[in-house]
Amino acid sequence: MIFITRKKHIITKLFAMIFLIIISIANAQNLDYELVYFDSSNFYYNSIIVQNELFLGSNNGVFKLKGSELDLHDPKFKGPIKNQLNKIASGQVLVSNSYRKLLPASMQSDLINSTLYGDDLILISNGLLFVFRKNFYSKQSVGSVRSISKNFIGTYSGVFRKDDESKIIGYTNSYIREFDDATFICWDGLLYLKDSVIKNFNNPLVRGISIRNNNYGIANDILEFNHPNYLLSTDKGLFSINVEDEDVQMISDTFNDVNFANYPKFIDNKFLPFILFSFKESIYSLDKTSMKVTVLHTFNHSIESFLYGSAEVMFILFKDRLIQFNPSTGREKVVMEELVNVNDVGIFKNFVFITTDSGLQLYDNSSGLIARNIIRSEFNKKAVFIDDNQLFLGGVSGIFSIKIEDLTNAFLLAVGQTDKAKNIFSVPVDKLKWPLLILIMAALVLTNIFFYRKYRSVSLKSSEQLLVNETKYEIEQFIDENISSVNLEMLKSQFDLSNYALYNIMDKRNPGEVIRRKRLSLVKTLRKQNVAESEISKQTGFSISYLKKI
Repeated sequence: MIFITRKKHIITKLFAMIFLIIISIANAQNLDYELVYFDSSNFYYNSIIVQNELFLGSNNGVFKLKGSELDLHDPKFKGPIKNQLNKIASGQVLVSNSYRKLLPASMQSDLINSTLYGDDLILISNGLLFVFRKNFYSKQSVGSVRSISKNFIGTYSGVFRKDDESKIIGYTNSYIREFDDATFICWDGLLYLKDSVIKNFNNPLVRGISIRNNNYGIANDILEFNHPNYLLSTDKGLFSINVEDEDVQMISDTFNDVNFANYPKFIDNKFLPFILFSFKESIYSLDKTSMKVTVLHTFNHSIESFLYGSAEVMFILFKDRLIQFNPSTGREKVVMEELVNVNDVGIFKNFVFITTDSGLQLYDNSSGLIARNIIRSEFNKKAVFIDDNQLFLGGVSGIFSIKIEDLTNAFLLAVGQTDKAKNIFSVPVDKLKWPLLILIMAALVLTNIFFYRKYRSVSLKSSEQLLVNETKYEIEQFIDENISSVNLEMLKSQFDLSNYALYNIMDKRNPGEVIRRKRLSLVKTLRKQNVAESEISKQTGFSISYLKKI
């Protein structure tokens, strides 16, 4: 008898765990609440609040729900309940039409009982109990966000002003930088905005920044010396650029796609006499006057991102850990370990934060406490912006905006949780026998197949579009890097694509024609530089006899 009871308990918890996963797909469009608890072990009728406590009426009596703890309060009252003079009495179910969109599509037309209890929302439908919690952040679903600034949002599908839905440019995959005198959008090329002046430094036939018929590579980032003079980082090196005279001078072709230092809000790097950046395993300083580059420190591992706090405090982010580093003494202190798929490190008030592909990690600089995955979502590198008391983070599912007071409260709640609370929905699946697991999963799939397929389809379409955009970017880059020898068969082999798939990924353009146009553009550029025809033939892959016809 004990074995049967325990097995039933395990089945119920497993059902709850899998249901939580599946219903999260159905709730992907809701930006205010997140499902935190689900229970089907009883048939629930309604929920009420009595003396600031939450009670549930069920077929097995009255249950009290506190956080994630469900306790049998009184087995005598079976059925719906009500609050009568601050006491529990038999009652009836009050039906509500609110919040029905939080539930799966197949349940949204059913009767729902709802109760708001602090930050929690309790929904009961068809005997099932759902507990949602109001998010401490706001979320705007605008697609995969690649960059954020004060007035602009950059995505794979376009760059927009925050108050205007019209596209400024087709897409971006790097930073948007707003300075006092100008705004720059780094995409393949470089878009310059100042009042009514717009300059798009790009040749549509040659991927990258094109100024006066010279190509300077794909834009990575840009920082201000003093307007109109800026420091430009591309995949070909570091350059100084005067955006009004359109004059570009190479500083170094050694450092490509560098990571400029991140700073606390109160530090304006415009007034510092140097610019700090990392490249591979080292941190460098660029003197703004002499343009001389000096190595400051070299580590044993490649640097993903770093934060400058002062002459004695830096935070260095590697692939698997974050360290606090004193440049004056060379002393290192490990702050956070076992990190995976990291993106950026920054500071928001007293919190040092790390964005990763799995969530937001926090380190409280004053207490030394850590909260991992305080938001569970896939964030993007370079998609961070801080505006006074609000932090904006971009990810594959949109923009997250977080006020400092809300982040502080969420952090305190996270670090105050017990191991039991953290693992309240965990199930020891490895201890279950495979036949039992397969049986339960099969039953669940059959009962939820309608709404699962519907929302899975939406999710897959979004993911597939993102994959197509990224693959197109990689194909274009591969063509540029192998322009003298690349052909259709090489592309198909390199990316494991059929003719049809390759054609569709390239926006229904003939890949051979794309290659030819890029070569023609390169021919034009090289001839303007008075390069010998034999060298042009070598660099473009065109025969000398064909070049004579162009």
